[in-house]
Order: sequence, then C-alpha cells, then structure tokens
Amino acid sequence: LTLTFSRTDHPPETLAVRVDVSGAASFGYSADTGPGWSLSELGPGLDLAFCEASLAPENERKVQHLTAAQAGTSARAAGVRHLVITHLQPGVDADRSRADAGAAFGLPVDVASAGQRYEVSG
Repeated sequence: LTLTFSRTDHPPETLAVRVDVSGAASFGYSADTGPGWSLSELGPGLDLAFCEASLAPENERKVQHLTAAQAGTSARAAGVRHLVITHLQPGVDADRSRADAGAAFGLPVDVASAGQRYEVSG
C-alpha cells in the first residue's frame, strides 16, 4: 500500500491523497480544493476518485472549492476511470451536480452518500 499526498488549492493547508495497492488498484481523494489544483496532481490513471463538488454552477467564481463540472473536468484530465463527487453544500442539487459532472467527465458519475460502498479494481 502506497500513499501519495498533494497540497490542494485551499487554505488552511489541505492535502489530497492517492492510495495505490501494488499491482491492484488506485484511489484518490481531492479533499477541499479550488480550481488551481487538479486530480492529475495525484498522478495518472486513478481507478476511483472522490472529488469535492461544493459549489452550485452560479457560484463558480468563488475560490477554494469546485463546481461539479469543474470536478468532472479535473477527473477527465487525470484519466480517472470512476468519479464520485462529494462535499456538496446544502442547497446544491445532487441530480444537477451529477449531470453537470457527468457531462464534463464524459462518463456516468456517482454522488457520495452515507452507507454507500465501492470496490476498487484496476
């Protein structure tokens, strides 16, 4: 098991993490970040990535957090295989966020929820 950390675009200092299981699979978690950081900072080809998507589209210009579309774009650029968006702020529509992230990512996207489980395979 190898963990690799990357400083995100978010004060106070916030770290994203990549977890690699030797020869098996990889998982990445963005933590809080703004658009000045990308999942690609964790390295190419994540099998599963959880990416924050806090902001509604109309708040895109706010810093230190991402919209769902920005999360999808980040995941596409990083070559992520399966994207799950998380950390949606209260009032942000989960279905709209899923659709926006999926349109930018180019593949179906999940929205994280309590009790959900994911198996990661390479």
